Amino acid sequence: MGILSQRTSSGRLSTLTLTAVISGLTGAGLGWSIAETPATAEAGQDGSPMHAATGSPLTSPTALAQGRPQGPATPSVSGPTAGGAGRLSDAEQRWQSLQAMTPDELIRRVQGDKKLAAEMADQIMRGKDADPELLQFLATTLSQAQPKLLERSAEVLLRNPDVQARQKAFDLLSSLPDPPAALATAARQVVLTEGNPQVLAGAISALRDSGSLADMHIDEALVQQLRQHVSSPDPQLRRESVATLIQADRTNSVEPLVRQAVADTDPTVQIIGIGAVVDAGIRSSEAKSQLLEISFNPQADPEVRSEAMDALQSFRLTKEETARLAALQQQQ
Repeated sequence: MGILSQRTSSGRLSTLTLTAVISGLTGAGLGWSIAETPATAEAGQDGSPMHAATGSPLTSPTALAQGRPQGPATPSVSGPTAGGAGRLSDAEQRWQSLQAMTPDELIRRVQGDKKLAAEMADQIMRGKDADPELLQFLATTLSQAQPKLLERSAEVLLRNPDVQARQKAFDLLSSLPDPPAALATAARQVVLTEGNPQVLAGAISALRDSGSLADMHIDEALVQQLRQHVSSPDPQLRRESVATLIQADRTNSVEPLVRQAVADTDPTVQIIGIGAVVDAGIRSSEAKSQLLEISFNPQADPEVRSEAMDALQSFRLTKEETARLAALQQQQ
């Protein structure tokens, strides 16, 4: 059994245990079990993290590398065992051979074992049926050992009819050694073809976060899709589209759509629109009038009003406008 520990974004230590799963039809298969413990609350007396189920210290990669014992963890085997009781099958011996591996050793093993890598990729391609943290662990391993295989797995998920599976594809792509290029390629495809608003919003966000838009020539097909999504019924999709459009479309034609976002009925979209006014360098009299109207409207959302007043600092204001804004800011 192989044990690898990694700290998650929530600060919990995730321990993933490789176990042998025996199937009467297909022979050996790859299974993983997961145990989580808080990084500090369930530490042993010596400060080492404790196993969630047994209270035993987990083995760190350093301890594995130094040959120290791994603790009481044992393989979980289901189904018939070849050769009868007390005897390990070849498949079981194969999986148990991973027991003493450090993460680096496991990566090298996956690089040299195409069957093992394929089984890990198959687990990923099951989409929503797989545990999210298991998917992340497998993706992290494959991203270092077999990045092309992981990328192909994610591409399969992008074609999955299940919404959750398609959303997970972006998380998997972000685990690749060079995520910007992979994310940009996959995200652009989804923006051009996807119909689900949540998946679209995630793809547009991934495309923007990849940093590739700054180096990309204006993509007319992509820009046209973003323009359409600015008017989507879904506020999340409107937010992401406006924020990305000002990077993808570097022409003066974005202003009407940005001002449309500033006038949106959803305050979160308005805030993104006001930020886009500043970021896109829009300084027209129409934009200034719109921001002044919001600033002096006591019925407007307080956060939207505050953002509008801050944005007006980038505009050339008359003495009267400056005085009115100063008086308003003192009241807040």
